Amino acid sequence: MRIALVSKLWDPTSPYSIAGTGFIVGSLADGLIERGHQVTLYASGDSETKAKLISVAKKHSPDRFPEALHYLTIAKAFKDAENFDIIDCHVEEKGLFFGPLVRIPVLYSIEFGLFDDDQKKVFKEYKNQNSLSISNAVRKIAPELNWVTTVYNDIRVEDFPFSAKAGDYLVLLGRVSPQKGVHYAVQVALKLGIKLYVAGKMVPRGQGLSG
Repeated sequence: MRIALVSKLWDPTSPYSIAGTGFIVGSLADGLIERGHQVTLYASGDSETKAKLISVAKKHSPDRFPEALHYLTIAKAFKDAENFDIIDCHVEEKGLFFGPLVRIPVLYSIEFGLFDDDQKKVFKEYKNQNSLSISNAVRKIAPELNWVTTVYNDIRVEDFPFSAKAGDYLVLLGRVSPQKGVHYAVQVALKLGIKLYVAGKMVPRGQGLSG
């Protein structure tokens, strides 16, 4: 298949990205290539991928909302729609505006979860388009969307070899922010009386988490 993947610009898209969407889309792009598909990735210019990379931004933007560049990236993918069999958008509600303008199937992979009232209005307006959730819990946030399936975030199992030997500590890997539930991990560690190691990137909204 000829597949277009549209990623966020917050971080580089790569199988080695420390960002959730960057990692997921980067891994998906390389995995589809390995399975013989033709993949075009619309992402920041500093992304690393086996796919054909098209970017309107030379580098990623740590700003959560580089709106103009986000929409320019999405618009470029849909402008090229005749070159693909399907477009898979990983930019939350931003891609929904473009779907009705093309004839090919479009899938909207919803990976965030903190949506404001304006974003929910967009969901209601475009509720009939095909949406994919990364967990069943995400569906409860926007039940009006046309959820076609749930696909949990992927990892390369071979990169995480199993060991039956347990340590005397807990480890949490992920973005350090209230949304990721780090405080629950702290509560569990305190209750069990064992060490907790937290590794992940900090974002402005995650500052002051220890309070």
